[in-house]
Amino acid sequence: MSELVERLLSKNLVGANLRGANLSEADLFGLNFSDAHLEEARLARSRLTRTAMRRASLERANLHAATLRWANLSEACLNDVDASWSDMRLARLAEATLERADLHGARLRGADLQGTTCKGIDLHLADLQMANLNMAQLDEADLRSANLRGADLRGANLHKSNLSGADLRGADLSGANLNLSNLTGAIASQADFHGANLNWADLSDSILTEADLSLASLERTTLIHTNLSDAMAISTSFRLANLSSANLHRTDLLRATFTGAKLEGTRFSDNNAITAGVKLNFATRGAVFD
Repeated sequence: MSELVERLLSKNLVGANLRGANLSEADLFGLNFSDAHLEEARLARSRLTRTAMRRASLERANLHAATLRWANLSEACLNDVDASWSDMRLARLAEATLERADLHGARLRGADLQGTTCKGIDLHLADLQMANLNMAQLDEADLRSANLRGADLRGANLHKSNLSGADLRGADLSGANLNLSNLTGAIASQADFHGANLNWADLSDSILTEADLSLASLERTTLIHTNLSDAMAISTSFRLANLSSANLHRTDLLRATFTGAKLEGTRFSDNNAITAGVKLNFATRGAVFD
């Protein structure tokens, strides 16, 4: 144990000034760093399990591969932090700010990130299964190949985010803003996009089987080779969308609109609300009916 760590263990650390402190690989289990100043602190591979860091300032700190399980980082400032490959399972980060933070490969399963501000955050390859991201600001976030199975993303802002290859199975994205986002190759079976904004998004080659897209807006959205079989698209707008070669087998299209949509090679079969007149119109636009 370092001399600095020994001194810390005997002190009240609430509001402490630890700017630039070297605490790498230290065992800081259960300590209270609430309101502390830890800007540019070195905490790589440190043990911060069950620590209290509410409202702490950790800007530009190094938390690479640190263990923060059950840590309380609510309202903390983590802008520009390096927490890549860290373990934050079940951590509490509600209302924290993580702008431009590097959390790629981090384990955040079951973590509470409700209401966080995460513009430009790097979460590619991160494990966010069952995480709470309700109302999180994730605009321009990198979520490539992230695991978001069962995550709560209700009302989240994912404008211009990159979710290519992400696993969104069973995730709740109802009311989320995914305008101009990249979901190419994403797996979103049984995901809830009810009322979501997916305008101008790219969902090419993605899988949305049994997903709920009711009342969602997919105007000018790219859905080339997208699998929407058994999905619900009640009152959904596909206006000017590109659905070339998409699969809409058994998709519920009650009151859905396709004004100006590209339907070359789009496959329809056993759909609700496809009348003979609509079928003829779609066929003249290149749609295929099995």
